[in-house]
Amino acid sequence: MPTFRRLFAVITAILLVLPASVASATTGSLNEDRQVTVMSRNLYLGASLEPLIAPPDDDVLEAVRLVWQQVQDTDFPQRAEALADEIVDNGPLLVGLQEVTTYRTGTVFSSEAAEHIVLDFLEILLAELAERGAHYRVIESVENFDGELPYVTGDPSTSFDLRLTDRDVIIARADVPTSQLKVLATDSGNFSTSLPLPIAGQTTPILRGWVSADVKHRGQTFRFVNTHPEAFHDGVNAAQIAELAAGPLSTPLPVVLVGDLNATPASDSMSLLHAAGFRDTAVTAATSDAGPTCCFDATLTGGALTTRIDYVLYRGAFDARTQRRVGHRVEDQTPGGLYPSDHAGVVARLILAPESED
Repeated sequence: MPTFRRLFAVITAILLVLPASVASATTGSLNEDRQVTVMSRNLYLGASLEPLIAPPDDDVLEAVRLVWQQVQDTDFPQRAEALADEIVDNGPLLVGLQEVTTYRTGTVFSSEAAEHIVLDFLEILLAELAERGAHYRVIESVENFDGELPYVTGDPSTSFDLRLTDRDVIIARADVPTSQLKVLATDSGNFSTSLPLPIAGQTTPILRGWVSADVKHRGQTFRFVNTHPEAFHDGVNAAQIAELAAGPLSTPLPVVLVGDLNATPASDSMSLLHAAGFRDTAVTAATSDAGPTCCFDATLTGGALTTRIDYVLYRGAFDARTQRRVGHRVEDQTPGGLYPSDHAGVVARLILAPESED
């Protein structure tokens, strides 16, 4: 009889402990299931455009030559290998890309837009990812600034019109089932406020924009927004952020906002976002790296990051777990000695709470 009582006590103890263990394991599993890794990455258009801003009339052609030479020297195909490695190493479900540039050439001084593609940053990056077995697809894109100028060498056979088109893009993993990622809706737009700049003797509005996607991840729905507002005027930047807050950020859904926001943590623009309920993963994540993200020099061979303007922000039913920079160390340089971009990238891991908890 005592033996029976001892056996009964042992069984009872096991039964009492087991549910807590199972519950703990289940909670951990659910958290892992609701984990979302996202990334913000400025690709760098390949050159500083400052030589094109208000140059003397006789220096416009030389400025175009300088810019195009720098684009070639900063070698996006080589940099795309390093950028693809960053994405593969971190495995983000969603990536917000800025300065996704396409360069085209056409007949010099032609009235028709140049159409021959010589560099398409997006296609090059996607190809590098696919080569590594990482399959991503474009789920939304917006065209921003689109400008064309003559590249003149003195020899008609080597002269051409050079066209630059800037885009913001969201790419998403294409190798996961719809239970892990289902795109419900997408949207994009350009800001109504823009900064006019004197480029090659003509006042040109610098069009900028945003892209968004409503996605369902393991049964939980949230909005992912990527943007790249104005860099050269704080007031215009703040006006564009206000447009963003009243537009794609105005939703009852939980939101992740990524981008090169061209705004420091103490700026008016960031104050607007904080007032709209957004939190900064660099501040709130359990493990984070709030170091600077901008900017190496235009050649990508040197310089130092001094300001933090690239972010992963969030609002709503998220818990920020980790945030880190990528592409900012000397060891991240390409074999040719180039940093992957003039910016560091930002990667964050968040846990999305069940919809009933929001």
